[in-house]
Amino acid sequence: MRSGPTSLWSCQRPESLLGGDWSDAALRDAWAPGVSYRPWAVSEPSAALKSFYDGRSRNQAGDPARLGQALVALANAANPPVRWAAGSDALRLVQGKIDSLQAELMAWRELSASTDGDFEFREEVATGAWA
Repeated sequence: MRSGPTSLWSCQRPESLLGGDWSDAALRDAWAPGVSYRPWAVSEPSAALKSFYDGRSRNQAGDPARLGQALVALANAANPPVRWAAGSDALRLVQGKIDSLQAELMAWRELSASTDGDFEFREEVATGAWA
């Protein structure tokens, strides 16, 4: 029986990162094939993930200082949101998901409503995150 992670996405952190070295070189070394801390070979999904992150390195839309200010504002808000998107790139992704869900809801609206019974029922009031 094999011990260790069961997913190809799992990877243990190298000792250099455990020591607090978060430099670009240390992060690149974490992906080096054949290192002893990663007993399984690099899979296609993890190579694709590495490529994705390499392409975004130093190319983020966000400003860490502004993110910090926004997080403090959220922490101090009287009624903070249940969900919050940080940055214009995240807003685009969330809005795309909302649009997709809305289109799917509308496409299947008639079938969804067709399951109601022919009897009186009390409408439920949405509360919490559903309100």
